Amino acid sequence: MRDETDPEFTKSFDMFVRGQEICTGGQRIHLAEDLRKSMRAAGIAENGMEQYLSAIDFGAPPHGGAGLGLERLVMLILNLGDVRNATLFHRDPKSLPEKPPALPHPEVDTTRHHDRDEVVPLEKLIANYGDASNTSWLDDRFELWRHNTGGVVGYVRQNKFAMITGDPLCDERQYHQVIQDFVTFVETELKLTPVWMLVSDEVQQILGRKLGWRTLTCTEEQRVDGGTHHEASGHDERRAEKEGVQVREITPDQDFIERAERSIEEWKAQRNDRGKQVHLTEVRPWVDQEHRRYFVAEKDQDGDRHIYALVVLAQLAPRHGWQVKWALDFPGSPSGIIEVVVSRALGAVSGPVTFGAGVSGKLKPGEHLGGVRAKFLARTYTAVATSLRLGKKSGFREKFGAKGEEVYICYPRHGVSVRDLDEIVKFFKD
Repeated sequence: MRDETDPEFTKSFDMFVRGQEICTGGQRIHLAEDLRKSMRAAGIAENGMEQYLSAIDFGAPPHGGAGLGLERLVMLILNLGDVRNATLFHRDPKSLPEKPPALPHPEVDTTRHHDRDEVVPLEKLIANYGDASNTSWLDDRFELWRHNTGGVVGYVRQNKFAMITGDPLCDERQYHQVIQDFVTFVETELKLTPVWMLVSDEVQQILGRKLGWRTLTCTEEQRVDGGTHHEASGHDERRAEKEGVQVREITPDQDFIERAERSIEEWKAQRNDRGKQVHLTEVRPWVDQEHRRYFVAEKDQDGDRHIYALVVLAQLAPRHGWQVKWALDFPGSPSGIIEVVVSRALGAVSGPVTFGAGVSGKLKPGEHLGGVRAKFLARTYTAVATSLRLGKKSGFREKFGAKGEEVYICYPRHGVSVRDLDEIVKFFKD
C-alpha cells in the first residue's frame, strides 16, 4: 500500500539474515477502488483475480500481513547454498507451463460473440491487442472500420489511397479473415487503394504471400525491457537533484493539464521553426487517461511550478507491454533532463516497452519486390532519410538500449507506382 504522505514509498518492510531476505510484509490495499486503480497501473487484469476482488468488494478493514520464507532460513542456517536444497518440491519460473497473459478487458475479447450493433471501445481493444502504431488511431484523422468479430482497423483517406498503420485490433488467429474483409471493403466500397504500414511479420506474410502484395521494410519497432534498460547517467541525475528539479509520477489534475498545455504550445512553436517534421500521431497526452501513466520533471520557480519535461506511457497488449508515447523536453529545460524522466518511467514498469516505430539503416525488399524497382526504392529511401534526419529519434532511443524489430510496409502489386510511394512520406509529415 502506498504511503499517503509520499506516493513513492510503500508501507512495507523486509527482514534479512546474512544478507538474504527471509521475510517481507506490509499493509495491504483494503479499498476496492484503490485496488483496481493500482492493478490497472501495474497492468494486472481482473480476469483470474475475481475471488480476491470480491472479498475486498464485500468490505475489508485496514490490514497487513507478512510471509516468512522458512526454506530460505533453513538454507542459511545449514549453509545449503541453494534454496532448492531446502525444500522437497521446489518451484522456479520453469516449474509450471507458460500460459498466455490474460486480457486486461476480457469483455471485449474478439473471439467471443458480440452483438452486431455493439460498439467495442477502441481504447480497450488497444489495451487487449494493440502495439504502438495502434495508439495513433485515437487521433481525429483516423476513421475506424469495424468487423463483425468486434475487431477494428484504423485508416486515413489520402488522395486515391487508404493509409493503414499497425496490425488489426483482434486476436491473432483472426488476422487473415479481418484483413481480407477490410481489403475488400476498401477496394469495393471506398474505391481506394490500400497501403498498409508498420505491420508485424505475421501480417506481412498474410498480405505478401496470401494476397500477393509487395512488401518491404525500412522501419523497426524500437523495444527495450523495462527491467533491464540502460539508465540515465549519474551525472544527469545529480544535476537534476542539484538544481532542485523533482522527477516523479503524477496523476494529472486540471491545474497540471493547463500548465502542461502552455509548455506544449511553446514546444510546438519551437518545433515549427525547424521546418517539416516526421511523426505518426498528434500530441494529445490527456486522451484515454485510464491506460496512461504520466512522469514529469518540475521545479518551483518564481512562485510557479515550472514543467521541464513530460513523459507519457501508453498501455499496450500484454505481450507488447507499454509504449513511450510522448517524451517531451520543453524550452529552457536543463541538459539531460529528458533522459532522467524517460529512465524513471522505464524503471516504473516491467517487461517490454516500445518507443514506437523508427527508421532502419537501409531499405530491405520483402515479398514480390526485387530488381530495378528495389534498387530505386533503396536509393530514394536513403535520400529521404538523410534529408529529413530520420535517424535522430533512433539515436536517442539507443541510449536506453532499445533494439529494433522489423516492421513492414505493404501495398498491392497493381495500383501503386514507385512515384506514388511519395504519399507514404507525406502521410508522416506535419
